[in-house]
Amino acid sequence: GWTPVGINRSYTINVADESKLLRLVVNYNDGKGTPETVSTEAGRVPVMPTLTINAIDPAGKSEGSTGSTPFSFTISRNGDLTGFSTVFWAVSGSGIHAADDLDFAGGQPPGGTVSFDPGVGSQTVIVNVLADTMAEPDEGFQVTLSNPSAARLSPMGGSAVSQILNDDVSGLPNYTFSLSPSSVYERSEEHTSELQSPCNLVCRLLLEKK
Repeated sequence: GWTPVGINRSYTINVADESKLLRLVVNYNDGKGTPETVSTEAGRVPVMPTLTINAIDPAGKSEGSTGSTPFSFTISRNGDLTGFSTVFWAVSGSGIHAADDLDFAGGQPPGGTVSFDPGVGSQTVIVNVLADTMAEPDEGFQVTLSNPSAARLSPMGGSAVSQILNDDVSGLPNYTFSLSPSSVYERSEEHTSELQSPCNLVCRLLLEKK
């Protein structure tokens, strides 16, 4: 059977309509007032293209020390490329050490809409990471696709991750020292005996004065 989807108005094709037949039916009255019906096949709804996103540097790269560092992501459109498609993308922190607002140029995670003209199969998204000189853990972030129009998201490829790799060193070195051997002996003219723990033994690290 047939289901009316648009009566005297436009109708936007969605994913559920893929591969279905379309029929245009026109009802009117002729010059004598007699009802007439004209029906014509309008074709089959094509399968919508699939969108996926991948990081150019999934393992990450160094953030740099000045300005900002671009991280590139490729959004691919596969399938029927004869029409227009759009999709929204947004950045968020991910992983144990997630990037926050101040890790990105502009002070907030970027986002926007990518458009595909007919025949276009890929677009590039640039995420500018703010460089700094502060030592910190490597930080993760992801770019997620949402709200596609005239396209569908790949079940496994709707997001991609990358890492902001720390390239700074701590300003102050750390020094660690310990006693070896662990047993300390006290010697006198009469005897030698092992000091029992605790024995209030104090270790000091001295720094040369210049």
